[in-house]
Amino acid sequence: MEVKMIFSGSALKKEEERATSLFKKGEYKAALELFNDILDQKQNSLGEIHLETASCLYKIGVIYQSLDLPKHAMPYYEKALSIQEVLLGQDHMEMVNSLNNLAIIHNNSGSYDIAEQLYRQVLSIQERELGHENQEVARSISNLASLYHFTGAYKEAESLFKEAKVIQEKILGPDHLDVATTINNLGALYFGNGKYAKAELYFKQALAIREKTLEPDDPEIAGSLNSLGALNYAIGNYSDAEEFYRLALVILINTLGQDHPNALSAMNNLAALYYKMGDYHQSDELYQRVLDGRKRVYGPDHPSVGICMDNMAELYRSMAAYQKAMEFSRKAVSILKEALGDEHPDVITSINNMASIKHDIGDYEGAERLYKQVIHLRKK
Repeated sequence: MEVKMIFSGSALKKEEERATSLFKKGEYKAALELFNDILDQKQNSLGEIHLETASCLYKIGVIYQSLDLPKHAMPYYEKALSIQEVLLGQDHMEMVNSLNNLAIIHNNSGSYDIAEQLYRQVLSIQERELGHENQEVARSISNLASLYHFTGAYKEAESLFKEAKVIQEKILGPDHLDVATTINNLGALYFGNGKYAKAELYFKQALAIREKTLEPDDPEIAGSLNSLGALNYAIGNYSDAEEFYRLALVILINTLGQDHPNALSAMNNLAALYYKMGDYHQSDELYQRVLDGRKRVYGPDHPSVGICMDNMAELYRSMAAYQKAMEFSRKAVSILKEALGDEHPDVITSINNMASIKHDIGDYEGAERLYKQVIHLRKK
C-alpha cells in the first residue's frame, strides 16, 4: 500500500512551490506526481468544489499539455472550469486561462470551430473587464490570429496580428517582449506563405528587440535563432541554418538543461538538418540523444518518442541499414498507433515510411499492402 505524506497549510504551499519549480525546469513527470498528491490533499481538506482545488486541477492540465498529452489535460481543465462556474458564475476572469488552454487543445486537434469559439469567449471576457487597449487583450487577439494562420486564413491572421502589435506598441512601447513575440508571429505567417525575405526581416526585428531587452543566453533569444534557422533551412542555406540552430541549442542546454523539451526540439532540428545535408553520422548521434532524452522526459511510449524513431528509421534507410531501419520503423508504428489511433496523420506517415523500407529491400508484396493501407486511411 502506497503511503502519502500529509502536509500542513504552510508545508503544502512549499510543496506547491517545489512542484512549480520542477515544472519550470522541465521535470514534468516529477511535477505531475507532486501536484497529484497536492490535489488529493486539497480535495480532502477543502472539498471538491473550491477555488484552490480548481487551481490545482488547472496546473495538472498544464503539465499534461506540456507533455503533449492533450486528451489527459482536457478533463482537468473542464473540471476546473465547472468548479469556477459554480463558485464565480459564467464568464468570470478566473476562467480565462482554462478556456484559453482548451482552445489550444481543440486547435491542435483540428476542432477549429470550437477553438475559435473559445478564443472569442476569452477575448470577450477580457475586453469587458479590461478594455480593448490592454496587454492581455492583445495576447488574446494574437492567439486568435494564430488560429487563423493555422487554418490558412492568412489575411485575417495578418490583420489581427497587426492589431495586436498596434495595441502592444501603444501601451508597452516598441521594445517590449510582447511586441517581439507578435513580430515573430508575423514572420512565421510570412514564412508559411513562402514570403521568405519578408519573414527574415520580421524574424531579425524580433531578435533585435529580444537581444536589446534580455540577457544573451535567454531562451527567447534561442527561439528567434531557431526561427532564423528554419528559414535558412527552407531556402537551402544550410551553413547559416546550422549556425543558427547550433547557437539556439547551446543557449537552451546551458539555461534549461539538455533534457528540457525545448532543448530536445532544438536538437531534433539540428539532427534533421544534418540528415538533409547527408551528414548521417552527426544526424544519427543527435537523433539518439533526442530519443534518449524524450524517453527520460515523457516515457518510452510517448508519441514524440515514436516520431523520433520514425525519423531514425528514415535515416537508417538512407544509410542502407535496412534491418535497423525496419526495427525502428516497427517500433515507431506500434507506439504511434497505441498513442494516437490508427487514423492519425503521424501514424499514416510512419506506415508509409515502413512501406518504402519494404520496397527498398525487395518486399514488394509487403510494400504494396502498406501503400494500399495508407491510401485507404488518407481517403477517410
